[in-house]
Amino acid sequence: MIKAYLKKLASFLLKTDSENSDLTFPIRYKLLLITSAVLLLSMSGVIFLASYFFRKDSEVRVKENNIKINEILSLKVKSDLQSIKQDIQITSSAILRSPNLTETISKELFAADKNFLLVGAYDFDLNPKFETLNYEFLKDYDYQKAEVQSLIKQFKPKVKKSFSGTTVIWNASPYFRHPILCIAFPLSESKDTGTILLTLFRLDSLLDAFQTSGQVETFLVSEDGSVLAHPDAKIVLSGSNLNDLPIVERMKKSTVDNGQFRYQSKDGTWFLGSFKKLSLGGVGVISQVREEKIFAEVNNIQKRNVYLLIVSLALAFIIVYIFAKSLSIPILNLVSASEEIRAGNYHITLEATTKDEIGVLTNSHLENL
Repeated sequence: MIKAYLKKLASFLLKTDSENSDLTFPIRYKLLLITSAVLLLSMSGVIFLASYFFRKDSEVRVKENNIKINEILSLKVKSDLQSIKQDIQITSSAILRSPNLTETISKELFAADKNFLLVGAYDFDLNPKFETLNYEFLKDYDYQKAEVQSLIKQFKPKVKKSFSGTTVIWNASPYFRHPILCIAFPLSESKDTGTILLTLFRLDSLLDAFQTSGQVETFLVSEDGSVLAHPDAKIVLSGSNLNDLPIVERMKKSTVDNGQFRYQSKDGTWFLGSFKKLSLGGVGVISQVREEKIFAEVNNIQKRNVYLLIVSLALAFIIVYIFAKSLSIPILNLVSASEEIRAGNYHITLEATTKDEIGVLTNSHLENL
């Protein structure tokens, strides 16, 4: 049944006007051209504008989301780092006032927070004025006291800026088998004592805040561009430097504490990124999103709209063609009748098949015979 109908439809659509060779551009083709052009232009315009504004709206939302994420993470990181500094200052002050109670005081700190590996006060040559280690930590993670103490001497190039009054925060993980953060700052910010406080702190609690959720990737970098916290633990353990990322370079050069921009990575991937500097140790929180992820749904909607356009054009083509043919056939019949009359044949079969202007014209033609 359907096959027969389709054959009839195809026969109807493919029927030509070969009997009217004077027709160079029939009405049906004019209607098809005009209707198709109007439909194509209008729907293409709607698809383009809808995609454009949807894309812009998605971009704005992502930028706003990046800013919010950076604000929340920067507050958490700053709070955690300040809390660590405060614990170290309180502990160190107590130990320096009562050196004979060093073991008791340090045990209280390590019992309260098991993430501390080492706390110490050092002179410019990193000779300890006091140094205490968390032996439970050493035992749990299979470190030797002498091993950790020997590493401290290697930290001098990294922490020397703290002797000038600034807080130095850097990733000491490459020296260990676990994510370890090193924080060094002067014993007193009001006077030069030539002494700094230094701590080694396990990063696990900080890393949890930087686990990737959804499309946004967040990470923490130090003043020199080295990674401090990242969703990928291997990057943290390697102490990778992220200066090759344009967003990191922009953050380091920026005179303001936050910003955002669009950039392209070395592999050609486009990102929307933002940064937030902390007023502590020169570290900064960075969030970035791949554009292909942001606009994936926009592109899908655009594809669906294009498919809809093609279907609409096909349906419009068929409907307009059928309608145009129902319009042009009576006209062609009138033309054929006129040709017969001009040839002297007045016995023609002609009748109005519609009640529109063409039907009126046909009836008028018959009345004149």
